[in-house]
Amino acid sequence: MVEPTASEFAYNLPGLRCTVCLLLVLNLVPLKAYGIDATGLMRFASCNYVNQYRLTLTRYEKHNLEKPVVLELPGDWALTHLTKDWCDVSGTECSGDGRCETVAAKIQGVRIHGWRGMSAISGNFVIERKDGKKLQGSFKAKYLKPAARIICE
Repeated sequence: MVEPTASEFAYNLPGLRCTVCLLLVLNLVPLKAYGIDATGLMRFASCNYVNQYRLTLTRYEKHNLEKPVVLELPGDWALTHLTKDWCDVSGTECSGDGRCETVAAKIQGVRIHGWRGMSAISGNFVIERKDGKKLQGSFKAKYLKPAARIICE
């Protein structure tokens, strides 16, 4: 009787092939299939709990935004409890020459992703520009960890 190698044994475990195939398919499906309308980045901004994070939306409906929208988001505890209710947040829209305009913004249904700390965030948003144009839908943003460890006291 021939003993299977470690890789053959692992591949023949029940359900492992299905799991591997499912992970491959999920990674190949574009974000639009998940209903994501906007993407961007999120960074730690300050120790102030009211505006602890900055969410920068750079793409909307498959196009780069001419003026990225920056939203100030509250701390972790508040974010995890924004599941049903809409929360008004401060927002700005800045052009390349440094001119910024405020926008009315709100978020809802926020979900923090990551097993060991935050790696991404997703949720719903509505942004109303001063010219009357409205951006709305769902977003997903990758969290960029600070270069140095930050201790808030």
